[in-house]
Amino acid sequence: MRWAMAWSRIVGHEAVVERLRQALERGRLPHACLFVGPDGIGKELCALELAKAAQCPNGRQDACDRCPTCQQVEHGNHPDVAFIRRADGTGRGERRAAIGIDQVRDGIQDPIALKPFGGRYKVFVVAEAERMTEEAQNCLLKTLEEPPPHSLLILLACRLEPFVDTVVSRCQIVRFRPLTAAQVERLLVAGHGVEAGLAGALARVAEGSPGRALRYQAGGAYDAARWLLDQLAGMPPGAEFAIAAELLDKARGGGGGAQEDAREWLRPVLDLLGLAWRDLYVRAAGHSEALLTWGASSEALDRLAERVSAATARRLAALVVEARDGLEANANVKLLLEAMLLETGALLGACAAAPREPVAAVR
Repeated sequence: MRWAMAWSRIVGHEAVVERLRQALERGRLPHACLFVGPDGIGKELCALELAKAAQCPNGRQDACDRCPTCQQVEHGNHPDVAFIRRADGTGRGERRAAIGIDQVRDGIQDPIALKPFGGRYKVFVVAEAERMTEEAQNCLLKTLEEPPPHSLLILLACRLEPFVDTVVSRCQIVRFRPLTAAQVERLLVAGHGVEAGLAGALARVAEGSPGRALRYQAGGAYDAARWLLDQLAGMPPGAEFAIAAELLDKARGGGGGAQEDAREWLRPVLDLLGLAWRDLYVRAAGHSEALLTWGASSEALDRLAERVSAATARRLAALVVEARDGLEANANVKLLLEAMLLETGALLGACAAAPREPVAAVR
């Protein structure tokens, strides 16, 4: 199946692309689409390409990627294409927790009623649409119930549960599935110049999300998680506070010093640590090695696997979930890390005193 260059940037979602191209060709593009799938797998890129194809004067299915219209959409300055994101709530670049009714009213409801300035459609793309408050969704509902002609609203979300039923029922649901590890690896190498060995490791822990893999690399989360695993594998008694302090220093450095930025930096590190403990459980319980995410990319994890039981691995993973929840609840970051690492140290110390019986893994 051969597509124009614009659509060919989208990897792993061939059925979705063909569905949208057919809708464009037949002139049956819905007024509202709800793109649903994990974060970082290409929903926003697909929305961008759909906006270009809908506006491009040189084709019905595909954007030519050469005309001024395509270039304007690509660079975010087309007068009839708008991306709505959570607003700056502090003046320091920190985003508000939700998309409020004011953003929906001023950014969508009022301008969508106007005729297109120069394009064929008025296109509005809402990132993290599941973060809209119920008030904001009810405001948007008025537009969904009586959509203006030549309007296209694209909601991007990871889950459907936060939406009110009436919003979901008035949108055409388009589901995006995680990519394979091989697809993610190829994208990282060919599209972003990531070294092949690192790309393979990132692809495994990214769980089908190229965007997540790139964030793990660019933000330093992957290197930090490897460092943390190395520290934990050889941690002497009483070192928990020092490791917590160094991790917090890394978070403050990686996050630019602000408390909220440090929390943001820690989230993917904890996610990767949770995946490591999941791998330990898979190994200890004798499940197939095909289920491993870290694979052979951490020698420290290999050393820990020799002594950690399935029950301990479950508790280690639960500690990470508790810490992650604490971040979301604005708990004190220093105390949160110290509490997690103190119990982690106690669990790993007990395992060192009584190594587990080896279990044959299913290959």
